[in-house]
Parts: sequence; structure tokens; C-alpha cells
Amino acid sequence: MVVHAKNKKRKHYLKNIYPNERYDIPKTPHELEYRINNGMEQRIKTFDFFISHSFRDYEVIQKLIDYENEKGKNIFCDWINDADYLKRHLLCEDTLKVLKKRMDQSKALLFVDSDNSRESDWCKYELNYFMTLGKPMYIITLKDIMEDCYSLTPFEDKWYYDTNYKDWILF
Repeated sequence: MVVHAKNKKRKHYLKNIYPNERYDIPKTPHELEYRINNGMEQRIKTFDFFISHSFRDYEVIQKLIDYENEKGKNIFCDWINDADYLKRHLLCEDTLKVLKKRMDQSKALLFVDSDNSRESDWCKYELNYFMTLGKPMYIITLKDIMEDCYSLTPFEDKWYYDTNYKDWILF
């Protein structure tokens, strides 16, 4: 492994010690929120798209992510990017803070339209929150992805809109 460091101690550390270090870090949404707020590499992250979807459609979502990645797009998908910290059984207020931060870091939202995602309170929350950011929102249907048609349409329909969206997502 080539290490680009002039300092011999730093070079030794990066080459021999760092790759084998293991940390016992609690893998909770609270810990991830802390890392995002205090770690430079987490604070400066940006994403081309935040994918709002139902996890029940994960196989098709993975196909969409692969397609967008091949086009050079950086995609945020919670169960991929923050898989160690955002677990379905650990939902809490910190989960919400992390998702809001990731939406703040995203240039646009891509909603995958399916029966599952239309029924999801989390998707409705994400759509409402992203709308308040004033950033572009796009929609693609699950059926289109399955048929290898990846054209994104501006998301203008507001079926999800709810002025009280902040109240009903918290547990």
C-alpha cells in the first residue's frame, strides 16, 4: 500500500496500524448524529439525490441506485449510506435528525412512486421536509425502473402535503 505522508511516524501509523484498528462505537442514530455534526468528512458530504422510497421495494431501488451511480451521481439511501446506524428497530428522534441532515446535504430529492412509498409516513415526511427546503424534487415510478426506463420527471403533485407533518412522524 502506498502512503503519501512525509512524516515517518505518520506514514508508519497509516500503513501498519490504521488499517487494523477497531473501535467499539455504539451504532445508534444518536452516535451518527454526533459524528455528522462533529466530523469534518461527514459535515462536508453532499449528495446529488436523496432517494425517498419504501424499503419494501429495495431490489428495484438498488437497480436505480446502480444506474445513477454509473452516470456519476452520488446517491443517498439510508440503508446503504448509513446502514450501521439507521436501523428500523432503532427509530427515534435522532433518526429524524440524521435524515434531515442528509436531506440538507442533498441537491435534489428523487421519490420512487409505488403503493408502498405512498403508504409510508416516512416518505410523506421526507417529501414535506424537502419541499420546505425549496430544492428540486423528481419522481420516477417503480414500474419504470423495472422496465429500465430512468427518465426523471419534476415532482409537482402535492398529494403528500400536510402542514402538520412534523407532528405525526415522531413516535
